[in-house]
Amino acid sequence: MSLHRELRFRALKDAPEQFGETLEEALARPREGWEALTASIVPPSTQAMFIAEVRGDPVGSVYAIDDVERKEIGRLGGMWVAPDQRRRGIGMALIEAAQGWARSSGKRHLRLWVACDSGAGRRLYERAGFLLTGAQRAFPGDPSRGIVEMDLRLRPGGENRG
Repeated sequence: MSLHRELRFRALKDAPEQFGETLEEALARPREGWEALTASIVPPSTQAMFIAEVRGDPVGSVYAIDDVERKEIGRLGGMWVAPDQRRRGIGMALIEAAQGWARSSGKRHLRLWVACDSGAGRRLYERAGFLLTGAQRAFPGDPSRGIVEMDLRLRPGGENRG
């Protein structure tokens, strides 16, 4: 099984309420679908997936992808850190990796969607400098829940403002 697929399964098992995809949907994706998804985030693709490791074991991941409508915006998504590794700086390191990708890709903003009821995740993004854009919509697959968009304005040299 690919590392990408394994990490996605672990994330969906651990925190199914935080993702727009269900574990059942991920399990049903054929091998060719996983290969295409992985190819979309590894070189020579302009998009990326960053994986955090502790002593050689993968413990977290995040996607850094292009916004489909605006080339100056990068998107952060699918953030996950293993429960026993949380509050150790891994989430912030993954965000910083996505910021580096965005800057090197010429992006001026890094944006994400987060569940309204995602307390710890949202606080992490706020600590990283993300601010609410005012945009919100229904959570994918569950219209009783909402998601909000957050933005990080990227500045040269690493100093950011929401």
